[in-house]
This record gives sequence, C-alpha cells and structure tokens, in this order.
Amino acid sequence: MCAQMQEKSCKPAERANEGRQWTQVLGVIVIAIGCMSVGFMWSWSSPFSMVLSQDKVNYDITEADTANFLIFQPLGMIFTSFFFFKLSEYLGTKKSIWILAIPHLISWIIVLFAVSKWDFYASRFMAGMGDTIFFCAGPPYIGEITTPKVRGYCGFIPVMATFFGSLLITVLGSYVDIKTTSYICMVPSLLFIGLMSFLPETPHQLIKDGKLEQAKSSLKWLLRKPDIEEDFLSLKADVEQQLADGGTFRNLVTISNNR
Repeated sequence: MCAQMQEKSCKPAERANEGRQWTQVLGVIVIAIGCMSVGFMWSWSSPFSMVLSQDKVNYDITEADTANFLIFQPLGMIFTSFFFFKLSEYLGTKKSIWILAIPHLISWIIVLFAVSKWDFYASRFMAGMGDTIFFCAGPPYIGEITTPKVRGYCGFIPVMATFFGSLLITVLGSYVDIKTTSYICMVPSLLFIGLMSFLPETPHQLIKDGKLEQAKSSLKWLLRKPDIEEDFLSLKADVEQQLADGGTFRNLVTISNNR
C-alpha cells in the first residue's frame, strides 16, 4: 500500500518534469502565418493576370506582360539566395525569419500604387525575396524550437497554411479587386511581425552565440519544465559537436542521414 502511495505521489512530479508542448505548437502556428503569406505570393498571378490585362482604365498592361510575372518572382528568389544564407548566420534564426514579412509588405504596397508592368515586376521580385527568406530560415527555426514529437504531429501545419494561402488568394481574386486584396493580404504579414516578437530566439542559436543563460530561458519557455538542466547540457554538447565538426558540401553525400 505504501508502495502504491509512493508511486502515485511520484506521478505528478514525473508529469511536471515531462514539460508541456503548447508553446512549441504556438511557435509552429506563428510560422504558419508566414507560410500563408508565401502561399498568397505563389498564386497571386493566377487570378489577377487576366484582370490586369483586361482593365485598360487603370492599367496599361498586355497579356504578354502578365506572363512575365511568373519569371520575376523566381528571379527574386535566386537573387536573394546568393547572400541571404550569410546574412542569416549574422542575424540569427529568429531575426532571419522575422524579416520575411518586410519584402512581402513592400510587395503589397507596390501593388497598391502600381500602374505599369514594371511596378508589378518589382512587386513580384520582392515577393520572391520574401519566399527565399522563408525557405532559408523557416525550417531551421521550426526544427530548433520543437522536439521530435511535436515536429511529428505539427509538421504538416506550415505546408497546409501555404496551400491555404494559395486557395484564399484565388478565392479573393474572384470577388475582390486588386487593391482591396492587397490590404487584406497585408494583415497576416503584420500579424506575423507582432506574434514573432513574443517568441524566443532558439536555444540552439543562443548557445552558438555564447548566450548560455538566455539559452536556458528560451529552453525553459519552450519545454515548460521546472528542470531543464539535463536538456540544456545535452543540447549544448550537440551544438558544440556541430561547431567542432563544421560542415562541407561533401557531408551531403558522405553522411548517410544527409543522403
């Protein structure tokens, strides 16, 4: 009977030390809002290319001009890829993904005042820059703030949000004009900026920067555990091992997990 009482008394402590997962899920949902903005950008040309080519009152744009919309967004992605990977190392994981909203907001603002094809080309180029920022910084941030279990059952959320954004922009294009759509699509970007301010930098990044106490605070916020010392020491050892080993393109094929 005493053994049973001891077992029962231990269970609450064990559950408390297992931590909670809702803060990690919250972080994934916030990133998913940014993904929805990426979905907007991906599919914007689909409903609005014909609208622009047919509206000769507000725009002097031909159907051939709108076909180039599909070119300038990938050009923006390629251009940003050449330097953003270095910039992300300097800024850190959180700040890198935080600035995703900036080129997207600029893209929508250009659309609000656009009259020529070059205005829309610039908007598409900025959209591509924002997309690259997400692809470079989004997956690492999610990977560094979540445990394998959370990544397992929440990994679909960012992808679902991206396709939901594509669906929503297509629906909006059927019922709402271009400028009104731009105002609506700016809302998720502004919401993303606001919510990201409440999320911590990743413990992984803070350890790399030598900010160990901040890393502990971040880990405690994410895991919601009273005692995170064991988790912290394990993570610190992993990060130090990664920094010591470095990384090369050769690792992509020589390490089985990477293959």
